[in-house]
Amino acid sequence: MLKKEYKFEILDDNFKDELRTFFKQLEEELQKPNFGDFVFQIIYELINNAIKSNLKRIFFIKNNYSFENTEEYSKGLEEFKKYYQHLFKNQNLHNHRDLTKKEEWIEALKDLGLKVHLTVDIDTKRILIYVINNTRILPEEEKRLRKSLSIAMHSKDLIDFMIHYGQINEEGEGLGLPLVVLLIKEAGFKPEYFRVFKDDQNTIARIEFPLSSEYIPIRDRKNII
Repeated sequence: MLKKEYKFEILDDNFKDELRTFFKQLEEELQKPNFGDFVFQIIYELINNAIKSNLKRIFFIKNNYSFENTEEYSKGLEEFKKYYQHLFKNQNLHNHRDLTKKEEWIEALKDLGLKVHLTVDIDTKRILIYVINNTRILPEEEKRLRKSLSIAMHSKDLIDFMIHYGQINEEGEGLGLPLVVLLIKEAGFKPEYFRVFKDDQNTIARIEFPLSSEYIPIRDRKNII
């Protein structure tokens, strides 16, 4: 058995390389070609989604946008997408002012205690992965998420998903977690082994990779969404 746990605010290049190496070594141990890259890509999507959720909370707080008011929420979301695209998805930031702002946001995450918790739990029957961020998903966010995940579950591929869900904009809105479902299906695993749910304080993404035919998935043992 092996269990690894990580806590972090932002996924930097060093940690990204560490994760990629870990899953590549796991691929070699399990003798499953391309499995390491596949799992890493899924983890990468889940982590980015969790970090983005935490950053959005800070953006709303800093700019006094309401989470409850529908009009304000929509406006805040559009502004956040632009800010996020520039400051956190742009890998070529050279402007000192932008780099300083990025550091300020990371400090804000630390000040508010907003972290992402990754757990990788491995035994002979399964690989169990949790990605947890300590901002609880909002009702409107959950509604959109459930819709997109449901469509992804029944889509053949990304193109089919886009036809049924709608055009994906350049920021990739609406694609993060549905992409995880599509990747799982493409690799031959059951998308039902992927779940997103919440508790009193956290939003939790859980994924299981069976390594044995004897493995019973958690959803068949517990009444978890």
